[in-house]
Amino acid sequence: MRRVGVGFFILFFAQGSIAQQFAGEDKWKFLFEHEGLRFLYLFYPRADSINDGVVMMLQNQNGYGINYRFTIIFKSTAEAKIFDVEGSMKPLEIKTGDADRLFWIPFEDGRSIGGIRMRKYRVTRKIRTRKIRDSV
Repeated sequence: MRRVGVGFFILFFAQGSIAQQFAGEDKWKFLFEHEGLRFLYLFYPRADSINDGVVMMLQNQNGYGINYRFTIIFKSTAEAKIFDVEGSMKPLEIKTGDADRLFWIPFEDGRSIGGIRMRKYRVTRKIRTRKIRDSV
């Protein structure tokens, strides 16, 4: 288990033409990989007809289950919104979308997402526990 103190910042230019309107495989943008967990994203201009949104995909490349946690920060010109995310994944599992808490519309007043920063990302191997049967 390693802790990483380095964050990164992704700039969006929401007013420009972004071809990521639909979630085809070629539309996902690779962010980085940490401890066998791949982070990808899609930017959705006007995700709810008004506000910008971002969906993230997590791909566990490991042959074992993991627990993950990270903080994602969305920035606009006037404000930042911070979300903490954590969960677990089975070996080789992929998670994405709202059901997995990986979709955000951080600004619901029409402001564009100017950038994203991720920090405090952590991936740990799940510890397997054995069930002990009671003998009767």
